[in-house]
Amino acid sequence: MPYAPGKQSAPPGSAFAIVLLGIAFSIPVWLHTGEVALGADVQHHVLWSENFARQLLSGELYPRWLEPENGGLGSPTFFFYPPLPFYASTLWYPLTLITGIPWFAVAAAATTAMVASGFSAYAWLRSFATPRASLVAAIFYMATPYHLGADLYARFSYAELWSFVWIPLVLRASRPVQAGASSFPAAIRTCLGVAIPYALLATTHLPTLLLFSAVPALQAVVLPSPQRRLGHVLSVLSGMVLGFAMAAVYVVPAWSDRAFASIDEVATGWAFYDHHFLVDATGNLVDAAINWFERGLDLWICLVLAFTIHAALFLWRQERKPDRETWFWILVALGSVLITTRITEPAWRYLPLIKTVQFPWRFGTVSTLAVTALAALVLARAQARGTGVRVLVLEYVESWKSATFLALSLLGFSWVVFEYTGNWYRYPIPWFGASIAALALVYCTVYGLGLPFAGSERRAVLGTWLIGGFLVLANIPPVIPHVAWHLETLRKHGHPPDAKRDERRAQVAVSWDPPEYRIHTVPRENYNHSHMSGLRDSLQPVTLTAGSGKVSLVDHSARRSTFDVDAATPVTILLRRYFYPGTAFVNSSGQPLGKVMPSADEGLVLAELPAGTYRAELVLARGANEKLGLWVSCFAVGLWIALALHVRTRRRASN
Repeated sequence: MPYAPGKQSAPPGSAFAIVLLGIAFSIPVWLHTGEVALGADVQHHVLWSENFARQLLSGELYPRWLEPENGGLGSPTFFFYPPLPFYASTLWYPLTLITGIPWFAVAAAATTAMVASGFSAYAWLRSFATPRASLVAAIFYMATPYHLGADLYARFSYAELWSFVWIPLVLRASRPVQAGASSFPAAIRTCLGVAIPYALLATTHLPTLLLFSAVPALQAVVLPSPQRRLGHVLSVLSGMVLGFAMAAVYVVPAWSDRAFASIDEVATGWAFYDHHFLVDATGNLVDAAINWFERGLDLWICLVLAFTIHAALFLWRQERKPDRETWFWILVALGSVLITTRITEPAWRYLPLIKTVQFPWRFGTVSTLAVTALAALVLARAQARGTGVRVLVLEYVESWKSATFLALSLLGFSWVVFEYTGNWYRYPIPWFGASIAALALVYCTVYGLGLPFAGSERRAVLGTWLIGGFLVLANIPPVIPHVAWHLETLRKHGHPPDAKRDERRAQVAVSWDPPEYRIHTVPRENYNHSHMSGLRDSLQPVTLTAGSGKVSLVDHSARRSTFDVDAATPVTILLRRYFYPGTAFVNSSGQPLGKVMPSADEGLVLAELPAGTYRAELVLARGANEKLGLWVSCFAVGLWIALALHVRTRRRASN
């Protein structure tokens, strides 16, 4: 390579630049209070974060059953949903206590994730690019539209946002070791290095884990020399297996309990993969205009394709025979674009595991990695040839051909936007996306070939900055609703009437579950905010439905509640709480009392208790699956520590 990664010092102020820009990129999420969904998943993540933090701070180390959800009837959300991002938001819970607004803790955690992703990307990129190129590409990684515009602004996919922190660290750890390193200790270090971020990714977002896992495995096959390939592949795969085992405390119950909820809905109905292919010729313009989010991702895919073409042309001009690193990321970029289109529908149809990803456009995570790596490679090679940004800009401005080309293209772009919007403030995604993608495709071809500079190789790198600028511009449409809502609030000192917003406020008031985490014993038609509100207001905590006696609630928590029973005859009671498998009444010795089942009409806890005067406890016991997951995780963590101590001992002995 024409540069020496790892040998040069970082540019001054690198950490400050990443922190400052990460915070700046996150400003739009602070412009509202989270009470309504500016971002499709806001209401769920805010409520999950607040309830998770309360139960965690009350002493429950791993809150799985969220007691306040569904109008106080309870929810099994964290039997299935990964917990790590919510431990992060708990660190910011004091903001909720100070302001009284739960949203700010989540916004702070999301900002932390954005900044942390910049640092992890920089650490990864430094393994194969120069410090300056790595810094620019790390900032680029934070600002790419799928990461920033889609996950943070449009969807607020909080868990997926945190996955961007861990995937660069997996890639860094899975890179081949230096040629002079001893094979066995190096293989162990690779295994240990991969295991930690892979475990963190597994406890953050399983769909990302599934679609990303092929990338480090393929990197382990492509990058090493043939002599080291087999050993390196085995060490990387071993690290992935060890990391997955370390996450078993979450993964095992999530997998084994999936039949108790409606997890299958992630691959059916509105979430069926066939409805979400990008650049889909089966759609029509009306649907495209309505489904603004996926049409915005069409723009992202076009820009990824444009950037990949530009990088391939530029690197080919520079070297004529690009190295394996370059070819690897070009193919990853093209593959991640292809799999989001209907061309790959047979693969989605016949590979059942991939359907759990839900949306083909989630491969935007892999596209983001690929264009970030290509940006670093292009900039590193340009820097190696002495091409500075300041020189590029000056020469570009002084060239009448380039200035004319830029001016005409921008005028054409402005005309397209104005023609199809009618003003300068509306950005309908289809027309905005089509025009900006067309410009990017023109620029990538022109600058990749070194035009209009008649073959100048130095100034061809300017195309990287231009197309990178287009990628940043693609974040504009998703952020407009945030800004508009905030300005409207400031102008009217309140919110204008909005029936849809009021409906969502009612949903938030009862903290109802998304479809895939709803308990299967609860009738589907009862999962609505008005029905849950009615149950909450009409039912007592304990209702005697049969027998003679009295049962009163003494104390309660998410997984253990205490009752005083004074019954002359056997009694049947109905609790204001959803039934979940593992729920049982026990006496002071832990022995089962009576029978506990879901009520036929509502899915609430219905219990038959014996006669007598005694104290009983309702427990949601830790089943065999939770215990197995905990033991597997403890064993995997212990194995990781033992291997780390072994490597450390051998290193000390060799020194």
